[in-house]
Amino acid sequence: MGEGDYGLRVMDISDPTNVRELEYFYDTKTYDVIPTKKILIVTGPKGIYEYSYADLKQLTLLSTIPVEP
Repeated sequence: MGEGDYGLRVMDISDPTNVRELEYFYDTKTYDVIPTKKILIVTGPKGIYEYSYADLKQLTLLSTIPVEP
């Protein structure tokens, strides 16, 4: 879940009555979060990030494309 200036949160929603936070990337500011099959694309002010979420308990950074304002 993209939190804008407040970072990126990974949530477990397998039980909608008990949503749990699995990870919190407080230093990753986000504009948009695009999930695909096992890949999460995150856009933010510093660039585009590609994460694997094959392991639902831990995101793995695969690549970064830096951008300059």
